[in-house]
Amino acid sequence: MHFAARIEPGESMKFPEVFFSNNVASSFRLLEALVQTGVERFVFSSSCAVYGDQLEMPIDEERETRPHSPYGQSNLMVEQGLEWLVAQGRRRAASLRYFNAAGAMLAHPERHNPEIHPIPIAFDASLGLRDQLDVFGDDYPTPDGTCVRDYIHVSDIADAHSLAIGALETHPGLTLNLGTGIGSSNRQVIDEVKKVTGREFEVRYVERRAGDPAAAVASNARAKEVLGWNPKRSDLNTIATDAWVAHQTL
Repeated sequence: MHFAARIEPGESMKFPEVFFSNNVASSFRLLEALVQTGVERFVFSSSCAVYGDQLEMPIDEERETRPHSPYGQSNLMVEQGLEWLVAQGRRRAASLRYFNAAGAMLAHPERHNPEIHPIPIAFDASLGLRDQLDVFGDDYPTPDGTCVRDYIHVSDIADAHSLAIGALETHPGLTLNLGTGIGSSNRQVIDEVKKVTGREFEVRYVERRAGDPAAAVASNARAKEVLGWNPKRSDLNTIATDAWVAHQTL
């Protein structure tokens, strides 16, 4: 299972060469080593960023891929390489397109440096560790003007990976969305964090960030059908509650 990548679309717009070197070239070096050592099954952590900016939601796996950032392009390039390996019978592989991984397990809070995800940043703002939470854009064509994302709990993502490894025994290749089919806006996430923490904090709306689509909401019908997968902890309240409990252990 390959989880290692640079993940921030905005950063990829500034340093595309870094993303192609790390996310693409390093992934293919890993795959070459796996072929040489006889590892038969491979699960790749891909991203909904391969779809780019889509107008119609939810997005299923048949939707045209048109990455909006070098980050999304780097994921798509690895997916395409895997498709060739599968087609040539070299390896069995699954590409799991995460929508927005979130939440936490008690012993495993988010530990990015720098932190880029909105929920832990909001926690820091609620604890006074940041002056405010910056929201990138409030003029998107969404119901409240802020970006809409499909948040999926890390424990549900872990379940999908375990199921995908098993499914590769009978499926040579898989490409599956991991999401809930429900979108939450940045404003809704902020309101949920305030509810869960019982704290107020300053929110500042700033200019849009390059590479961010207005919305990304998954159709997860294929993952449910092929894997028998059903996300159990991915409602926004559970995600925020689990993340808050874990965040306080940092």
